[in-house]
Amino acid sequence: IDSVEPFAEELVDRLYVFFAGRLKQRLVEMLGTRPDIVEAVLEVGFDDMYLARLRLEALCEFMERPGFEDLAVAFKRVSSILKDFDDGGEPDTEMFELEEERALYGTMQELKPQVDRLMEQARYLDCLELLGSRLRGPVDRFFDKVLVNDPQNPEQTRNRKRLLRKVESLFVRLADFGRLRTSGKL
Repeated sequence: IDSVEPFAEELVDRLYVFFAGRLKQRLVEMLGTRPDIVEAVLEVGFDDMYLARLRLEALCEFMERPGFEDLAVAFKRVSSILKDFDDGGEPDTEMFELEEERALYGTMQELKPQVDRLMEQARYLDCLELLGSRLRGPVDRFFDKVLVNDPQNPEQTRNRKRLLRKVESLFVRLADFGRLRTSGKL
């Protein structure tokens, strides 16, 4: 029976990839949506296809608004620095040295319950607008003033990346913005 389990896991993985590919193709054809947008939404899950479609529709609508570039650039800045960081621990607020760290943490803490509520209500467009309007400034100021990867202080580096991982968690329930083609520069 031990030999069946790895086969079953591989089969489930292959079926998931197959269904994701078919669903992507169907949504692109049915809605006329760019493939990168569909991929971004499906990448974060499609267990509930109705909610995935609502997220897709909200993202398509939000991409037409000025706040989209702000949100996409903020997400890409955060996720690019976390590429090889797997620590999901909580940031230690006592280690924050700069106001920009405290400000980003405060904004994230303030937004989290609002994001949770909007996600529970499937108000994805409202969630995107909230994140787009409130995160770009604190993220930009953080990256302008804070040295995230401090070779002299690995504990500080880890703590700052933990903070960024928490910020990233606000976005990733909606879509993987890193998959979207944008004109914004990092």
